Amino acid sequence: MSELRDRLIEIEPLGAERNQKLEQEIRAMLEPKMSRWMKVYWGASAAGSLIFAVCAVPMLFFVPMTTNARLIWGIFGVLNALVGAFLLWRIWKGSMNIGQQFAGGKASFGVAMLISVLLLINTVAQPTLENLAWDIFGVTFLVLTATIAITNQVVAAQNYSREQTLKLEYRLAELMEKLTQGGQGGK
Repeated sequence: MSELRDRLIEIEPLGAERNQKLEQEIRAMLEPKMSRWMKVYWGASAAGSLIFAVCAVPMLFFVPMTTNARLIWGIFGVLNALVGAFLLWRIWKGSMNIGQQFAGGKASFGVAMLISVLLLINTVAQPTLENLAWDIFGVTFLVLTATIAITNQVVAAQNYSREQTLKLEYRLAELMEKLTQGGQGGK
């Protein structure tokens, strides 16, 4: 089926008007406009990230802790500041770029893995109940980011399939139009 689709798409390029309409639909699919509720949701997420980033500053500089714990707080603080800034920028634009969101989901899994390993190293070096609780937090965060990354992959596959279907539909519509015009011209 994909071979037929590719051959149909490659036969002749789409007309300028249809190609522009196709590009608009694909752009709308990959960067949907935010509804009011989505802006509230992403705004609350941005606020939470920025609050955590601000709270990480006194933890880094004024609270006595091990180097590993300081490193973890530093990574969390910087990442939350970046996420908060990104979300505010997307809210300001009024749309969420799916590709950027998915790239962030993939990166967050790697960061969660790094933080979980650092937490585990800290627990092995100083086995306490507090450090064990932090390990549980790290593993929970790792599972959450893995779930988000897998969900993003499924949505990306659905979007790719939808994009290819749109291309095929537009191509078929143009071919049908040409066949109809060709059939009427011969009568």
